[in-house]
Amino acid sequence: YHPMIQKLIVQKSNLLLQARFSQSSGEQADAQALFEETAKKEEEIAHALDFLGDAENALISWARGASCYLKASKPVSAQKLLKQLMERPLTAAWKREIEKLQEECQNRLKVSSEQ
Repeated sequence: YHPMIQKLIVQKSNLLLQARFSQSSGEQADAQALFEETAKKEEEIAHALDFLGDAENALISWARGASCYLKASKPVSAQKLLKQLMERPLTAAWKREIEKLQEECQNRLKVSSEQ
């Protein structure tokens, strides 16, 4: 990878480790904030990979970003990313994966609207 992307990946990995540690320590608010930061780093990585023409790895980063937004209790942000992904050419396997994440977003939005 390009050095800029490598730096972003290291930053993202560190944030993800911190988020998981906070989550396992029962510090939900801190974990959610860190998962949101991680999602934003994944978006940066995905944009950079797209720019460099690495569509497959960009797709992975977009999906990871959506997953981190869900862990951050930000289903609207996750849903927005997933909607953009569904506009791309996807393999059947990727389409199923994105649809599962979209379903999880819908479930979380439904639960939050009922509370």
